[in-house]
Amino acid sequence: MTFLDKGKEKKVLNISSTLGSIAKADLFEHLRSGGAASYSISKTALNMLTYKLKLERPDLIVITLCPGWVKTGGENAILEAKESIAGIIKVVTSATATAASI
Repeated sequence: MTFLDKGKEKKVLNISSTLGSIAKADLFEHLRSGGAASYSISKTALNMLTYKLKLERPDLIVITLCPGWVKTGGENAILEAKESIAGIIKVVTSATATAASI
């Protein structure tokens, strides 16, 4: 039995990125160089892992989310780290099995 199985609230959070969205892939064509393709592929894989985990473990609340474009190095980013973190905490603490399956 894992620590997650022993917990009162069984929540899994995977930090993804809009760059991992197949539906929005065309929005990021300008990022073809600099490793954006491998980054996008890894985030797409994480999204599928999250989806499969939810199917295999319906007892878990499984969340994947993009923290937004955070000022952690990109000079044009729009969110301060503390804003992003506050949003993440709000999502995780308020997530329920019903909301997570939507």
